[in-house]
Amino acid sequence: MKNFRHIVRIFTVFVISYLIYYNFQLSKKEIAKSNRLLHNNVAFEGIIVRIQRSNNHAFGIIELKLIKCNVNDFYKSIVHNEFKGIYPYRIKNDLAELYTTISNDIKVDDSVKVVSNDLTIYYNLQKGYEEGSLYMISEGSDLNYVRENTTFK
Repeated sequence: MKNFRHIVRIFTVFVISYLIYYNFQLSKKEIAKSNRLLHNNVAFEGIIVRIQRSNNHAFGIIELKLIKCNVNDFYKSIVHNEFKGIYPYRIKNDLAELYTTISNDIKVDDSVKVVSNDLTIYYNLQKGYEEGSLYMISEGSDLNYVRENTTFK
């Protein structure tokens, strides 16, 4: 009976380890796919005019008055068999929204440069310099927050 319990424990540990590894591999593939989608040559710069923070791990919306932009309008969402989400920015005329995590150091009137091919957000803050990462927005609560709080309705 002790041997059976021991075998069951080993088997359980093996199954749990395999599931963790499998989920990790799926996550890596999903991240790689979303990063490929962000290599779309979109680049823009602007001044922050509004910041909205959600209650979900510093996620929020940064609204920018555009200074430079290589596209007139950009709003796309992704609906694919394995991935559903939105791009981390939307652009319309001279206004852009950036959907990302927002540090407490970022303030209105700071300047922001987004280079999608680099997957990077560059912040010129009143108190220094900061970089952030671009990523596709796919978490349900973040998607809902963007839908409910976007300027572009």
